[in-house]
Amino acid sequence: MGNTILSKFSRHKADEDQYRFWSAVASSLRLGWLGDEDKDRGADVCLPDSRGRTALHLAASEADVQTVKFLLGKGSEINARDNAGGTPILDAIRCKNVEVVTYLLSEGAVLDMSEVELGTEMCCLAYLGDVEQMEAWRVAGVSLNFADVDGRTPLHVLRDKFNNRPVDDAQRLSLVHFVKLLSAKAKKPHRKAVLAQDNSD
Repeated sequence: MGNTILSKFSRHKADEDQYRFWSAVASSLRLGWLGDEDKDRGADVCLPDSRGRTALHLAASEADVQTVKFLLGKGSEINARDNAGGTPILDAIRCKNVEVVTYLLSEGAVLDMSEVELGTEMCCLAYLGDVEQMEAWRVAGVSLNFADVDGRTPLHVLRDKFNNRPVDDAQRLSLVHFVKLLSAKAKKPHRKAVLAQDNSD
């Protein structure tokens, strides 16, 4: 694996930014430098790729706590944001690794999301039944009582999943037209009409 990366991303085949980014990745994977020349340049562990993701993002998303420790020890930015606004701790939470989440928090990682955003995440996970990821969020300090934009908590979602009727949700969301449709009783044919049809047969 190391030789493949070294051959693909040597100084002659990659521009300066690519070289420094992949040097950081290779160093974190203990592959050494990405070329034999200019070793004194070093690897910039904070340099992102084209999606804004750093080597720390990658290590956190792979639940590799040793590499996370290594990169932070080399000066990697713990709260770096990628192009989508994602941070290493978000990657660790979504890969459900409590050990990496706990370590990042101990080193100063910040979960910069509003209560409504967090409530929405938790409600989605409650609906999906993803208890492991909910636990990772809880370890990161997220309350299970955070609500989404409609004021619903994960417990509301679980209750609705098993007991709520569609019309109840339509009423809660003020969807008047759907309330009327869902509340309308199916019209039954008049008893005399049914009897007349039976007699004609």
